[in-house]
Amino acid sequence: MKNLIFNIYFLFTIILLLAIAFLEIFRILDRRTRIVIVILLAIFLIFSYLFFTLVIARFMVFGLALFIATCLIIFYLVYGILFSKSEIWGKVFWHGESEEWAVALTFDDGPTPRNTPQILEILEKFNIKATFFMVGKSIRRYRELARQVDSAGHAIGNHSFSHPVLVSERKGQIRREVMLTDRIIRQVIGKRPYIFRPPHGFKDPRVFNIARELQYVIVSWSNMPEDWKEISAEKIAERVLERAEPGDIILLHDGDRGEREADRTETVKSLPLIIEGILSQGYAFKTIPEMLGESEWILEMIRRWGWQIPH
Repeated sequence: MKNLIFNIYFLFTIILLLAIAFLEIFRILDRRTRIVIVILLAIFLIFSYLFFTLVIARFMVFGLALFIATCLIIFYLVYGILFSKSEIWGKVFWHGESEEWAVALTFDDGPTPRNTPQILEILEKFNIKATFFMVGKSIRRYRELARQVDSAGHAIGNHSFSHPVLVSERKGQIRREVMLTDRIIRQVIGKRPYIFRPPHGFKDPRVFNIARELQYVIVSWSNMPEDWKEISAEKIAERVLERAEPGDIILLHDGDRGEREADRTETVKSLPLIIEGILSQGYAFKTIPEMLGESEWILEMIRRWGWQIPH
């Protein structure tokens, strides 16, 4: 009996660890962070083994039930923090109305002089408006470029000041990241931002509470081709078009976490392919503010806060 429970326990543990290891977090984080997570998972496995030998082996049913409950709680918390579409701790705008035959193009981590101007030229050529979630330090560095994005009629959102993993920061630092970028956007383009995309999409109750206090709507995505990886423009476009559906929020990048020399050449090359493919499927393009204006729960939040959605 002990051997059976032991085998069940380790099978469950391995499945849990593999699930965590290959979920969205490993498609986003850099190599160093992945190594840290692997080490933490190894520590967890060792702890689990000790827990089994000291508790479960002596109190089989109770110990096994306690362990499974603990694993489920951990998995629940991991899902709430790491999954871009998770709404465990609050509402996230990750998809527009399905009845509306439209999608939204969004660009993160800019502006950058190497990529953003080329993207603006392509969008102007097709007469399409997009949404740019900008990093505060990049806006401060390239003020005129941010103004060009705004003057071209595109929407601008807050993407933190330095692009940290917010859930690993203290609450005060999370607030500073959001408020500093808020202030920079107001100073540079003269408008109040009200949409916020947490870096990597990671969020916890503190991020939600600060967003609510500052009257921000948290925006995520539903279509992510992983354009930051070393893949071709054709592959980026193929991934977007294969997954496209009404109400999609497409995530692309015109920068790299606010770095000066971000190379998004393949993303730039993929953009005409994406736009032409989306148009050929009969979709229109909208900005996030335009999509928000059609969302019932967003409108209820706005009414509760007492302010209007700017367009």
